[in-house]
Amino acid sequence: EVRIDAPWGLSDADAKAFDVAPNTTLTAEIHLVTYTSQSPARASVASMVAAAHRRRQRGNVLFKNSMGDVVGLQRAVGCFTSALNCLRCVDDLFDSKSDLEATAMECEAHDCLLNRATAYLALKEHRMAEADCTTVIETNPKDPKALFRRGSAFLGVGDPEAAVTDLQRCGAILKVNGSEEGVLIKVASLLRQAQEAVQVQYKREKEMATRMFGNDGGEEEGGRNEDEGGRK
Repeated sequence: EVRIDAPWGLSDADAKAFDVAPNTTLTAEIHLVTYTSQSPARASVASMVAAAHRRRQRGNVLFKNSMGDVVGLQRAVGCFTSALNCLRCVDDLFDSKSDLEATAMECEAHDCLLNRATAYLALKEHRMAEADCTTVIETNPKDPKALFRRGSAFLGVGDPEAAVTDLQRCGAILKVNGSEEGVLIKVASLLRQAQEAVQVQYKREKEMATRMFGNDGGEEEGGRNEDEGGRK
């Protein structure tokens, strides 16, 4: 089943709605009914950032109300993606931006990516969450939320060692920042889980290596040589 709210589909308010899963490619035929000339100068970076902010807030509401429902989470992801697309349009529409405008765009994109990563984690789309967090970390290497969520994503894709690295960095940053004890406990709990997963993975790999190459034969051969040496 496919679903998208009519306004997002550039359709009439009473048009039929349908759902669209993340990363779905849609092809639409649009008929131009009327056109009103408008100066591009009426648009502004501030208005585009504000539009992105509204879409992100809509996504937050959908995420909160989803209660784990897949469709609700997918719609939240769609809102966050729409907000990011809105910010990307700024570079196409405006040749230059002030430092204040650039900062506002960066902050909004930062929040959109982290919010979308949270929704992806809820959907168990860990690789997508990892990618969004990595984008944030590339510009904000000490962002604890990005490190925590990417650690969760690494754990979800079966890379506990990478998870341990991110979660240790996250915990250290939070301690320096004087974060609340509840937050530190949450990070420490997931870190222990990742460390335990590393041990399980190491044990599994060791057992696999033993089955593939074996060491019983070598030990027996060594024992035989010793026995033979003793007899001699």
